[in-house]
Amino acid sequence: MAEHDEKVKVFMSSYVLAKILSLASKADSKEEGLLQGCSKDCKVSKITDSYHDDDFVKTEMTIQTVTRSNKTFSFYDSFGKIDAGRFQKRYTEAQNSIGWYVIRPRTKPFLSLREKIVIKNLLNSKLYNCERLVFLLVTTSMEENMATFNFNYKFYMCEKDKLPVPFKCSIINLGDENTQQDKYKQHSRLLSSQQGITSSFNEVLKDRESSKFFSNTGSSELVDNSFSLFKKTLQLMKTVKNETSQAVQDYQKLHKEFQQLKQQKT
Repeated sequence: MAEHDEKVKVFMSSYVLAKILSLASKADSKEEGLLQGCSKDCKVSKITDSYHDDDFVKTEMTIQTVTRSNKTFSFYDSFGKIDAGRFQKRYTEAQNSIGWYVIRPRTKPFLSLREKIVIKNLLNSKLYNCERLVFLLVTTSMEENMATFNFNYKFYMCEKDKLPVPFKCSIINLGDENTQQDKYKQHSRLLSSQQGITSSFNEVLKDRESSKFFSNTGSSELVDNSFSLFKKTLQLMKTVKNETSQAVQDYQKLHKEFQQLKQQKT
């Protein structure tokens, strides 16, 4: 069996994995989508006092988010042939794709023949820009007692003219001891990139912080507070206006009575 190239490292945010597993828990039939992210090559040299290893290229692939398709055969036919029109229409950000994921409920966690053909055709297609393809297969099953729901997920590294090889993906911020803090900082692009905040992190941020900014009225807390203050100020101004108007009337009444008394004395 072929072995995974250790010079290729793949990282995925725990937010992304949690999202895919959440979709799998609700899936009654096959679902799929593209894995979006970036791939970076860097030249590495190992030099010590006694020897110097040959330079080699290290590749790091980071899965930042996913583009989901509610439809099976979203960019290929039943024979695994890629449909360029459907691919470009359904996946507008295909240029950032570094992989493909498939959710198959109640099946065994092995690649099907069609999936192998789709992977091969995708790697040979001009629509796919990355030299390698990360394939994530998620399968689900239920225990006989119907009390336990099982998830199985497996990552495969796919390259041209090579068989897909299972490998271990580093899940960032999910208790992976091998992912040190400096590596986590190095992969801070999961949170922001040249295109801006990634969608997965944006969703998590919205869910966690929205209550601080948005009110039950559908507006924002700041707008509601400003509107409430405006209403109170307006009401206070009306009260002051009425009191002032009443004071003027009282003054006019007293002035009139004073003039009448003055005339009576004269």
